[in-house]
Amino acid sequence: MKSDVKKWRVSLPLHEALQVFAGQHASAIYELNDASATPEAESFVAACASQHAGAAIELLSKSILAREHPALILQNLPDALPRPVTVNDLVGKRTSDANELYALAARHLSLDKRIVNLGKSILRDRNQAVHLGYSDHDLGEILDRISLWIYYLQESSGLKESDWLSSSASAAQYSRFNAFTVGIREAITDARAKFERMKSAIIDAHQKDVSRLSFSKWRQDREQSKLELHELGDLIAEVCPACESQAQIVAMIDDVEYEYEGPDEVSTNVFYSFAFECPVCELEFDDTEVTFVFKDGQSLAELQDRFALGI
Repeated sequence: MKSDVKKWRVSLPLHEALQVFAGQHASAIYELNDASATPEAESFVAACASQHAGAAIELLSKSILAREHPALILQNLPDALPRPVTVNDLVGKRTSDANELYALAARHLSLDKRIVNLGKSILRDRNQAVHLGYSDHDLGEILDRISLWIYYLQESSGLKESDWLSSSASAAQYSRFNAFTVGIREAITDARAKFERMKSAIIDAHQKDVSRLSFSKWRQDREQSKLELHELGDLIAEVCPACESQAQIVAMIDDVEYEYEGPDEVSTNVFYSFAFECPVCELEFDDTEVTFVFKDGQSLAELQDRFALGI
């Protein structure tokens, strides 16, 4: 390796170097292209993107923790290092498991539970891509997922795109996330308009013929239509952001991991994917959209304020 590269690397404090490396991996995802006509090439691009996304989360988690103290990222505390420290000082020393480091960084930043789970899912997908050679997501889905994670990580940590992403990736992150939020806002607005049309038609029909279903009874019947156990998973009650009806998030078990903790001790990690369904206005969100729209503990009014829908 050229001496100037080594000099550059050791010139940076540990947390800064790790942040640079994380940004390089995150930025690399935006440079990928899956426009190839062959499924084999598309699968490989998705696997590469998954590996970059997982590496970005692991390295940025290490950077956040190393900023507080380098000992936080080490597997063995006796290996704690004095400040200042560079990446070269970690040679021969083992850092903690990526999932453990991410969990610690997430608690430090007080990340929302669903964002924490999104990061865990991205790390799990990285492991699959490394060890099995493929990802369950295509490049577009991987970009949506890492873009959402980056957005909330930056919101909690105070980082900006320009602090750690390349200029082209920073612009792509900004435009992609804006397009993502605009798409969600348009979906809610369209569902709201559809609901108002159905509401007007039912009220008009009932006024002309009282034997027809009233609007409140029609709404109640549709709300109850899916409140029993969903055939694919458990239901989480949620208010629809478009029509304010009683709707639900379907929580489906995506994967289960077992981790050896010691003699006769095994911990279980259950990973879920989510889908939102409103039985009244038929608004739907996929897993990534659910993670963004329904933040833990957020009221309907707060959600409406975020999207400025005036509902």
